[in-house]
Amino acid sequence: MRLLVVVRPLLGRLCAVLLVGLVLACAKLIPYAPNRGSMPAAVAMRVVQRTIEQQPGGHVPYRVDVTPEKLTISSRASQILYFDDLWKSDLHSRRSYFVVRFWDNRRHGYHVYVSDRHDAERFIDALHVLSAEAEMLAELPEPERAQRVRTVERQRKELELEVGVSAGPEDR
Repeated sequence: MRLLVVVRPLLGRLCAVLLVGLVLACAKLIPYAPNRGSMPAAVAMRVVQRTIEQQPGGHVPYRVDVTPEKLTISSRASQILYFDDLWKSDLHSRRSYFVVRFWDNRRHGYHVYVSDRHDAERFIDALHVLSAEAEMLAELPEPERAQRVRTVERQRKELELEVGVSAGPEDR
């Protein structure tokens, strides 16, 4: 019985890795160089959150929390990516959708499904914008770091209010 308790989680992870491997085995790598200066950090936070919240089928997380320093995805197993640990990302096409893969410095892999190439590239850009923001925050002394985090969070809330007010019923 104890063996089953130990083996069951490992089998689940192995199946997930094999499934991602099978999906990507039939996928085509698309060269893409991220643009770290493509958007403000507040916009990047919104892009990351909305893209992950819009995952297809069984990939939809329970909750997504994005701050200027980290991404937390709550699903069957919670995952945390610290943006200053972002190591690498790539883009693959697979018939009717795109797969964005990204890794942290410890080589933990993540993948996100996106239906549109432009949205996939924008997601990659947003990850790298937040990576640059987190690296900059890590260099600031505490009072300035805390102030910058509050400023970006405030800008994000203003952006969400602005989008909510200007969006028509079909956009909500």
